[in-house]
Amino acid sequence: MTKEEINSYKKNPHFQRNEAIYILHKVDSMPVEELAKAWNLSVDEIKNIIQVHSEYWESTETAA
Repeated sequence: MTKEEINSYKKNPHFQRNEAIYILHKVDSMPVEELAKAWNLSVDEIKNIIQVHSEYWESTETAA
């Protein structure tokens, strides 16, 4: 992600939700199926959120 893409993503109204989903999956090892049920989203939506948020974290780590 470019700096512009990072800034745009951080302004996304779902940024905090996406961060929570990412943490629950990556840190707490919560399965995507459980996350989908808990957040009332599809498994594909959860996978997409995790992918985008992973890209966000990778980009912020390399930019620091």
